[in-house]
This record gives sequence, C-alpha cells and structure tokens, in this order.
Amino acid sequence: MGKRLCLHPVFWGVLATLTLFLFALWIGSQVDCSSEGVCQTKFSIFLAARPNEVGDTLAGFAGALAFVWIIVTVWLQSQELSEQRRVLSEQKDEFAKTNENMLAQRFEVSFFELLATLNSIVESIDIINANGQVTAKGRDCIKIYYERLVKLYEKRSSQSNLERINEEFWTKYSHEFGHYFRFLYNSLRAVSENPQSQERHGKLLRAMLSDHELLLLFYNCLHPKGEKMIKYVVEFELFDNLPVEKLLDPKHEKLVPATAFGREDTSEREAI
Repeated sequence: MGKRLCLHPVFWGVLATLTLFLFALWIGSQVDCSSEGVCQTKFSIFLAARPNEVGDTLAGFAGALAFVWIIVTVWLQSQELSEQRRVLSEQKDEFAKTNENMLAQRFEVSFFELLATLNSIVESIDIINANGQVTAKGRDCIKIYYERLVKLYEKRSSQSNLERINEEFWTKYSHEFGHYFRFLYNSLRAVSENPQSQERHGKLLRAMLSDHELLLLFYNCLHPKGEKMIKYVVEFELFDNLPVEKLLDPKHEKLVPATAFGREDTSEREAI
C-alpha cells in the first residue's frame, strides 16, 4: 500500500508543493544588504514592496503551483482513462465469453433437436402392402430396402454393372426415403459449417446410424444425386463402423476414400 501511495500523482503534487514553499521560505530568509549598509531579509523587502510588485511575486509563485497541479491533474486523468480502458477490455472479454457460451448452448439445443428430427424421419418410413396394410416401419424398412438392393444386385450383376444397378434401385425406391438422405445431408452440413460444433457432435450423429443405414448411405454416395454426401462422410468418418462384409461386394469398399472409414487414404478412388 505504501508503494502505491508513493506512486500516486497527488503524492508527487503535494511533495512538489512543499518543495516550492520550502524554496520560497529559503529565498525569503536570504539577507540582502544595500549600499547604505542596511541589511534586510528578502521577506521583509517583499512585505515593504509596492502592491504591484507583491502581486507579481505572488502571481509567479501561484503560476508555479498551478503548473504543478495541472501536471498532477493530467496524470490523474491519464490513470483514470487507463483504468477505464482496462475495465472496458475486461468487459469486452467477458461479453465475448458470454456470447460464445450462449452460441454454444444454442447450438447444443439445435443439434439435439436435429437428432430428434432425424430419428422421427426414420420412424416415419413405412412399407405398405397391396392391401394397404403397414408391414414394416422405421429402421426395419431400411433393412428391407437394403435386402432388396442385395437381391437386385444378385439378379442383375451378370448383365449390368454396379452403376446401372444402383441407378435402377434408387429410381425405384428413392421416393420412399429420399427425404431421409436429404435431411441427413443437410444435418451433416449444418454441423460441419457451425463454428460451435465439436468432434463429439459428429460422433453422436454417427452413432445414430444403424448398419443398414450406413450400407444404404454407402451406395447412395455412389449415385450422382448422393455424391455431395461424400465430403461429409469423409469429414465425420461415417463408415468407421460400416460392416464391410455386408456390402454387395467387399471390393466396393475401395469405391470411396479410405478416410471415410477412418483410415489413411493411400490409393485413388476406383471407378465403378
């Protein structure tokens, strides 16, 4: 505390004022002897001087004091401004942290709403027979659709390549769950582009996908309408848990970048 007091501008102002007064007393105590042999102190000469001379002397002394306290005032204002800038800087940092927390909380809410919507879309998928009866719902439908793709591939593989078989399948069934893949694409895009997203968000989204969803997603990425999905499949390593043994052909694994499986890509993507 004593050190802070010594550094305070008022302390130096008081010290300078006392110095001026002591200097004035020292000057006033000096003896001045005239040519007539009469010796007087300068203070006595000052008191006997004419009013205008007294005024000039006091004005000079007062001017010196005023100069000292102008310096003290400017110094004080400088310190106050510095303190205000420091406080404003701290408030700005605090506001930035608060705003960052609010954005993070808002994203968390939006993210889990997104997961809930994605799940509700899956649950809304159904298969209706010729009699209008619902024979399957939700993820059971995804499994059935993939089984249909497997049967189509087994039936057509001797006459057509994968590209034609894939086109035939998606042309026939995409209207059943195309909205699911569109929403999944936009969900991945939203998470990817949001600065508040973290690695765990991608992992949570990936954990939402069943094996058969991943398998259908794999072949959706090989269709022209699903190629844009590959970017996010690679970014979030969505095929990390893909059951490769259940692909139409294990060799198809090489049709997408190895990074989509969470592995280093050491070869170029093959043509289908």
